Amino acid sequence: MRWLRKSRKRRTLLCDLRNESGEMIGSCLIVSSHPILRTHQDLVYFDMHFDSRPLPSTKDFDTFDEVQAKIDSLCEPLEFCQPAIFTAEGKRSWILYCNNGQELMAKLQAELGHYSPVMECQHDPKWSQYRDLRSMVRK
Repeated sequence: MRWLRKSRKRRTLLCDLRNESGEMIGSCLIVSSHPILRTHQDLVYFDMHFDSRPLPSTKDFDTFDEVQAKIDSLCEPLEFCQPAIFTAEGKRSWILYCNNGQELMAKLQAELGHYSPVMECQHDPKWSQYRDLRSMVRK
């Protein structure tokens, strides 16, 4: 686990996820002290699956970089934030928080549907999923 960037307002944590025998099975990127931590109440999982195991192939990473660039460009106009990215078990999951998850999923489908994402929305006003991820990587 290592901090990539530290500042008073925002820190980014990158950690490896390992199985019981110590083999790397994935990674997690978490932004802590997110500036809008409590303003959004809906959680949207934006998932993309990959076939190579345990980690994505170079081609998969290239695709993820394209998707990431588009997500970064949409955060402000679509009013959502991305406090975590989780890569393991054959999928990359972007953890997104917004005020209206169903509306965000429709807009993301219109912008990124050609990548065949799987999306799910749930109400999470206490950011429980985000907090669970943070506590998991601190162990």
